Amino acid sequence: MDISHRIKQLRIEQEYTQKQLADKIGLTPKMISFYENGERVPPIDILLKLVQIFNVSSDYLLGNTDERHPAKDYEWRYPSVSNRLGGILANYRRTNNLSQKDFSQKLNINEKLYNDIECGKYEPTLQLLKKISDITEFDINYLTGATDHTSIPSDETFNLYGKEVPIFYTFGDSHFKTRLEELCLQNSINQSNVEKRLGLSKQDFLDIQWNRMPTLSELLKLSYAFCVSLDYLIGKTDTRLSNLSNDELELILNYRDCLPHFKENISKRAKDLSIESIQEKIGHSVAADESLKQTGTDSPK
Repeated sequence: MDISHRIKQLRIEQEYTQKQLADKIGLTPKMISFYENGERVPPIDILLKLVQIFNVSSDYLLGNTDERHPAKDYEWRYPSVSNRLGGILANYRRTNNLSQKDFSQKLNINEKLYNDIECGKYEPTLQLLKKISDITEFDINYLTGATDHTSIPSDETFNLYGKEVPIFYTFGDSHFKTRLEELCLQNSINQSNVEKRLGLSKQDFLDIQWNRMPTLSELLKLSYAFCVSLDYLIGKTDTRLSNLSNDELELILNYRDCLPHFKENISKRAKDLSIESIQEKIGHSVAADESLKQTGTDSPK
């Protein structure tokens, strides 16, 4: 099967229209039609986007293999999450037979703005996020990635010992748990070394693996230990590292290992140095301004 048939097959499998797929990539529906009819071959940058959207290997997309994922590729364990909220909203629309126009009207926003949210181009405000939560009945913590599941009530009930009990629908993703699994596999973390490597007790490690989301302090420990950002851990982004520089990350890791009284000294000294740096920058700026004045036409002769 060649790439044109693969693109069409994967698009239909994931229930995207040509326009929806085009919007996700930043193309026109006509170009998607060209790809699917074999009239054009996608360039490398478009291929990479298609691989990410369909969550398959490039060899599979190109028709070189029938294996969708390499044997050692851990990323098959979860879908791409560079636009987690957009995926949740798109699935909600498909489940409820809503077009982007229908849903944007419910939110009282224009269709282009909604399309930008679903395509990951725009991060909704807290007020708009609250509207999305009210309409979908998805908890805000689930929408933002703070929790990996949410439950909403249905109109259905079931009889339990003569009493009608409401049925709840549960929605969820396993981004955090699969990312934790991947990072543990890559770093050879197991119950025998978890206390030393991650700073978690064996029981807490098992609870997080199977029963619950970690607390903020536990997330911070995992973030430091694996050198990844919190957003990466909870599935809000596919970028592993934060925007910290290497020396900043090294400082954080060293700070983590210090005793409390050393941390207090480091924190105080950092504040003092920050103030000194600001004053020094202001001093340099003033000196530069004075130098410019001396070279100006109105300078004293």
